[in-house]
Amino acid sequence: MAKNIYPIVWSACLDQNGSNRSTTDNHVGNQHDIMIAMTEGVHLNNTGHAAFKWGDYDTAIRNYLNAIEIKLRAYGEKSLHICITLSGLNDAYFKKGDILNAKMECERMLRIATTINNSEQVRIAKEILKDISDFENTQWFFSLIFSSLLFYLWYWVSL
Repeated sequence: MAKNIYPIVWSACLDQNGSNRSTTDNHVGNQHDIMIAMTEGVHLNNTGHAAFKWGDYDTAIRNYLNAIEIKLRAYGEKSLHICITLSGLNDAYFKKGDILNAKMECERMLRIATTINNSEQVRIAKEILKDISDFENTQWFFSLIFSSLLFYLWYWVSL
C-alpha cells in the first residue's frame, strides 16, 4: 500500500533487484519513532520534493530538514532513509544557490552512503558533488573575467 501513496521515497528505497533495502537499516528509535518516521517523515520528504519541483526552495529545505530530524530519531545517522532525504536537501540548497550548505550536506550523504555500502546513493552523491565542483569552477572563471573587466574599465577611465 505504501508503494502507491509515496512513490518517490518508496522507489528510492529499492535496490536494483527491487527489494526493500530499508529493512536492513538499524533502527535506533522505538516503535513510535519509527511510525512517525514512516508517516510524518515520508510526508515531509514528499512535500519537500513537491516544493522543490515548484521552485519553492526555502520550503523544500525546511521540509527536508524536518524530515531528517524525525528520521534521525528512528533510524540514526547511518541510514538509507537519511541519504534519500539528504539527496533532496542537496538539490534544494544547490538550486537556491547555497553552495556551501549543498557541498557540506552532500559530503555528509557520501559518508553515510559509503558507510552503509549503498552504491546507488554513493553514485548520486558523487554526481551532486561533481555538479557543485563544476559550478564552483565556472563561478571562479566568470569572477576572474568580471574582475579583469572592471580593472580594464577603471584603467581606461583613469587615463
